Amino acid sequence: GDSIQPEAIAPLLVTAIHQAHDLSDVRAESTALGQLGRLYEQTRQHQEAQAVTQTALDLAESIRAKDLTYRWHWQLGRIFRQQSNRPGAIAAYTAATDDLETIRYDLEMTAQAIPLAAPQQVYPVYREFLDILLEPEPPSEHPSQTDLHQARDLLDALQLAELEAFFQSPCLDTHLRDIGDLDTHAVLVYPVLLPHHVAVVMAWPDQSLSFHSSPVAQEEAEQVLQQFLQALHPLW
Repeated sequence: GDSIQPEAIAPLLVTAIHQAHDLSDVRAESTALGQLGRLYEQTRQHQEAQAVTQTALDLAESIRAKDLTYRWHWQLGRIFRQQSNRPGAIAAYTAATDDLETIRYDLEMTAQAIPLAAPQQVYPVYREFLDILLEPEPPSEHPSQTDLHQARDLLDALQLAELEAFFQSPCLDTHLRDIGDLDTHAVLVYPVLLPHHVAVVMAWPDQSLSFHSSPVAQEEAEQVLQQFLQALHPLW
């Protein structure tokens, strides 16, 4: 059917915000405000989007609802990025991934099933953050060592998230071991497939990191990778 226009959704969200406030339902108010912020984000009303999302975040933080704070930190990161505010975007994405790590840790402590195991909920946060960290401004420059170290930590966290999604359970008492701890001469290679380029982060024995990238569209890179895998496994 026909999609609902933003101008029709906004009044409904405003009504929901007022009702939640009157009922002192902080979680519902934060959720409705965040959704309104998302609507402003989609219509590129950046100032309104930032202000409303920040209010939603403040409410979520007041009740320590990490499943909401990660969403609103992530949303702020996207809004800052739309405004070419790279430092603001990095700070917001850092907070979002910290929220996700807290959720994972809390789930490990309670041995609950992971509600955030669905890739569509978790992976975009990491992928978009990697794209920011590995795409410096101006584009002619290479990412700083700080950005590269944060990207490497993010790649390790993403690997763990993928393991937990595969097993549908928290990896209790599991920590990714650095091959460099086992072989002091090892060079670690982290390939990263991003929307507009393929990047490689290399970790050297002296703890320094280097970066290489090639401007290849994600669709083209995925096609080459699929052809490579089929060549290795003709029966697939």
